[in-house]
Amino acid sequence: MIAGEDPQTQYPEDARHWLNIYAELVAFHEDLLERLRTEAAHMQSMKHRLQDSDLASLHREIERLRERLRFWQERCLDLAGLELDENAGVLRSGTREVRLTRREMQLLAVMLRNPGKRYRPEALLSLAWRENRLAPEQLRTYIVRLRRKLAEAEVPAALETHPRQGYALVME
Repeated sequence: MIAGEDPQTQYPEDARHWLNIYAELVAFHEDLLERLRTEAAHMQSMKHRLQDSDLASLHREIERLRERLRFWQERCLDLAGLELDENAGVLRSGTREVRLTRREMQLLAVMLRNPGKRYRPEALLSLAWRENRLAPEQLRTYIVRLRRKLAEAEVPAALETHPRQGYALVME
């Protein structure tokens, strides 16, 4: 854990803060690993300096950070009173429950991983569905449907549209 990190916090904004920190740390370490691999492939001298143990250590650190990120993702859901059952395709908010299609579930899961983060349509298409053949217009259809279902379940969140910046799931 990082100094100041309180896994028992009852404040949703603190949990979102830690979620964002760990998301950034994971991204940084993954970029570092990729950069090291690329440089080592191009520079023979780098191969001698970069030991297998260094890479293994970096892999372990990334996995540790991913575990903390998963913890804070779950903590954010708990504090918001949400339960996302991806296998059953169900979103629960308190006593309310809505069924989501596979694509709606995938879209919501991506946005719940980093609440408040703005995703450009192209990024959402890639992250949620790993599809390049779907158009942003199709994404908008799923956004509208998901907004309706979030309201139906009385989820304390809003799926916002930010012109030229994308979509964000903002927890209340």
